[in-house]
Parts: sequence; C-alpha cells; structure tokens
Amino acid sequence: KLVLQGLEGKLPVVLTGMIPNELYLVSFVMQFLGLRWFLAREPARSRWLWAAAGLVICVYTSGFLGRISYSANLINVPFVAVCVGSVWMLLQRGNGSFKAVSRGAAAIVFLQGGVAGYRAILTNMRYAQPWATVNAHQDPRWIYSLAAAAFLAGFMAMCELWFLVMELQRELAEQVG
Repeated sequence: KLVLQGLEGKLPVVLTGMIPNELYLVSFVMQFLGLRWFLAREPARSRWLWAAAGLVICVYTSGFLGRISYSANLINVPFVAVCVGSVWMLLQRGNGSFKAVSRGAAAIVFLQGGVAGYRAILTNMRYAQPWATVNAHQDPRWIYSLAAAAFLAGFMAMCELWFLVMELQRELAEQVG
C-alpha cells in the first residue's frame, strides 16, 4: 500500500490511489483475524467481516471510478473501525503470556488508527477527490503522515513476530513440561 501510494504521479491513479486503500483495508482485516486467532484460539466462524469488507471495497471502487467526491470516506471509516475493534480485542483478550505483546500491539494499532483518521480528515479538507491526491506530494502533512503510517506498519510487523515468538515459547514449555 505504502509503496504504491509513494508512486503517485508515476503510475496510473487506480494503482496508486484506489488499490492501495483497498489493500490497506484487506490487510487490516487479515491482521484482525490473525490476532483474534492468537488471542481466542479459534478461527472466525462468521464470514460477515469479509462480506462487509467486500461490500465496502465494491462501493468504494464504484465511487472512485465514478469520480465521486469524498468517496475516500467509504474506505477510511471502515479502516478506522477495524483498528478500534483490534485495539478493543487486544486489550480485552490479551492475557497470560500475550499480555505484554497485546498491550504493545494495541498501542501501535491505536496510533495507526489515529494516523488513518488524520489522513481521512486531511483528505476531506484538502483532497476531496481521492484521484487528486497526486497533488499531495507537495504537502508536508501528507508526506509525514504517510511516513508515520510506514513507521507504524514496521512496528506492527515486529509485534506480530513477538506474538509468534511467544507462541513458540508457550509450545516449547508445553512440550518440556
């Protein structure tokens, strides 16, 4: 997502504006489901989250391709909602050996949701037409918020590795004991 957005103005706007936002939503839904598995030890039985994400992506794609102003809200609002749901789940279910990593991941996801919310407000104020964000490369707020999103994504990847290490330690302790 971040690489494609960084290529705005060099590739078609569909590849640098629309698809990256859709990938971001899909990746955070996948992250939510992965974190849920680590914390609840069961896969999501319901397909409602995927159905909702699919519907959002279809409506967003139509709005983007139809050049409807403020259509970015169709992807920004669900993204922030998935972040809020992830933070709540991490704080509620992150116990035992996952307590520390859950708290750290919750803080990072909270900040990611904050950056996404800031970018949504910035988009509404300055770039109401999401296909026009190619002009945003001159705006330091746009560039810094994109850098913050990349920075936080790196930290979240480290938290996901931390979850994996904690899981491996738990399994090893189980086998020894």
